[in-house]
Amino acid sequence: METDRDAGLEGLQRARSSFRHLLELSSELVMVHREGRVVFVNPALIRALGVDASEDLLGTPVVDLYDEESRAVVEARILAVGAGVSHTTFGLRWRAKGGAFRTTEAKAALIEMDGEPAVVVVARDVTERAEFQDQLLERDRMAAIGTLSAGVAHEINNPLTYLLVNVEHVLRRLRAASASDDPIAELDETAGGGMPVLVQALQQAVDGANKVRQIVRDLLTFSQGSVEQRGGVDVRGIVESAT
Repeated sequence: METDRDAGLEGLQRARSSFRHLLELSSELVMVHREGRVVFVNPALIRALGVDASEDLLGTPVVDLYDEESRAVVEARILAVGAGVSHTTFGLRWRAKGGAFRTTEAKAALIEMDGEPAVVVVARDVTERAEFQDQLLERDRMAAIGTLSAGVAHEINNPLTYLLVNVEHVLRRLRAASASDDPIAELDETAGGGMPVLVQALQQAVDGANKVRQIVRDLLTFSQGSVEQRGGVDVRGIVESAT
């Protein structure tokens, strides 16, 4: 019986040693804590966080390993994992040396290590993938902004064109009239219809300016998003802008 017990203890010791060795060889980031304090980290995690040795992390409060945005996740999925083990993958950002962060996909489970209950966190480093996704999102945003800018430029360019054409037309007529000995007669002869034509040209210029102003107002409304504002509304202006 004594021999069987010794053999059993020796087998258990080997199993524990093999388990620890497996965690050390893992390419995933592994951290084990007991009662909120780090008791084990593997070399992959040491390299990822940029620390010199495991001793720099042992005994550290678990919450100090992560950024503030992960605090709720840490409390629910890591510190309280013993209350209900979950195998669901969750996002976790680790605080690396120098103020950098490592983005990971992690799982946590209740285990036994060195003969005592503990919680293991196994995380896959997806920092580069997350950065690439952010770059893709940024590129999509820039493309959307470019498309929006082109559309806005087109919408503004149309009324702006006939605004400038009409203003320049009136300006040429006024310059010619100011250089003449008889400005009124000059306006009647060169305006191709007299003063009413100049008035019409100016009215079209004003219409163009109002159209540009309406486009700017629409852009300001769009930029404010879903901010609720209450007040009087020019229904006629809204209907005209929609036509």
